[in-house]
Amino acid sequence: MPLHVTATQGQYSMAKLLLGAGASVFSKDRWENTPVDEAGVSGNKQMISLLEEAKSAQLSEFLDVPHENSMH
Repeated sequence: MPLHVTATQGQYSMAKLLLGAGASVFSKDRWENTPVDEAGVSGNKQMISLLEEAKSAQLSEFLDVPHENSMH
């Protein structure tokens, strides 16, 4: 989980690179933590802000995609 490690270590530039390449802020590690959770534990406010913005953007992208209704 590269984004998890990056968030924990506070590597802001690397996190931006990974997010730009499509890394999901919703992915969970074996302890069920997301990269946002990891950033929160480290207390890096800049990283938390970056990941929260990415979370909003990724959620918006998901909601904008037409989804098929499985109950026809």
